[in-house]
Amino acid sequence: MSFFLYDLTFFLIFTAIVVIFLYIKRKNLKREGAMYLYRTKIGLKIINYLGQKYKRTLTVLSYVSVALGYILMVSMIWLMYQTTRLFFQPAFVQAVKIPPLMPLIPYISDIFRLHGFRPFILPIG
Repeated sequence: MSFFLYDLTFFLIFTAIVVIFLYIKRKNLKREGAMYLYRTKIGLKIINYLGQKYKRTLTVLSYVSVALGYILMVSMIWLMYQTTRLFFQPAFVQAVKIPPLMPLIPYISDIFRLHGFRPFILPIG
């Protein structure tokens, strides 16, 4: 069985479980515009408890997490640039024998029934 079928199977199983759960608990389900929200009080109780108990620690961690968020955003933009640049180099495309868009769109050859394309796997060694 191909990975495409595994992905599709797991997606359908997950969707069925979520639909069954939300149907059973539909009294907590509220419609807000185009979305449905599942409302509970459990998360609010946990947030209030932890926020009161660890106030100083959370204040320090909030500054650290904001700084770390900016650092990681810049890093991801740089990594995406480097990866995109690699995919469009002629030597890389020749070595791997794939079109440049194949790694960016998974299963494109299966969806559009493109024959002759092998899956994107980098040669080892």
